[in-house]
Amino acid sequence: MYGLAQRLRLPRGGTFIPSADIEGWNSRKTTLVINDMQYHFMISDAVVEAALEQIRLAQKFGWSVVVVENNGSGSTMHCISELLDELSVPYKRVTKYSPDGGMNIIWTCKDNNYPTDVIRFVGAYTDMCVRAGASTVATESSRSTVVLVDEACEPCLKSLNPDWYANYPNVFIIKKKAAGEESGGDE
Repeated sequence: MYGLAQRLRLPRGGTFIPSADIEGWNSRKTTLVINDMQYHFMISDAVVEAALEQIRLAQKFGWSVVVVENNGSGSTMHCISELLDELSVPYKRVTKYSPDGGMNIIWTCKDNNYPTDVIRFVGAYTDMCVRAGASTVATESSRSTVVLVDEACEPCLKSLNPDWYANYPNVFIIKKKAAGEESGGDE
């Protein structure tokens, strides 16, 4: 779905894009990845709330969801599982055995006929597991547009580094909302 990024005339991969510029990305051709949102990891309330908002968007736009859990790190936070169930969002859990769950995500999407046009990431941690999974998906599923939701990735106070993705033309980062910006900007 790199064509979508081209149609929107977005610059090279790893670029921050304002929420207002991605309205067209909210389609049924999206799979939301909830990466390592487990109790073992220290995840701020702000990131959890932003991830819950992404689940609400998944329900609104008909996205599928892949919940990635790091082996040995406990269960996914109850508030996430409960909201997925409450909103009847289709999802599958997958266990990963290394920091990189990218291939697990791709296989889960294929096995369940989940769309891979846009793969949208939230979770922990920006410089490790999110980065590893997103990089693998971007490489192994090069026709996918990989979108990282900055405010829904831990650590909350340190944004995703666009330089990490400079060599991936199909990776984009949704910029955190600026102070005073209204919430829900990517609806």
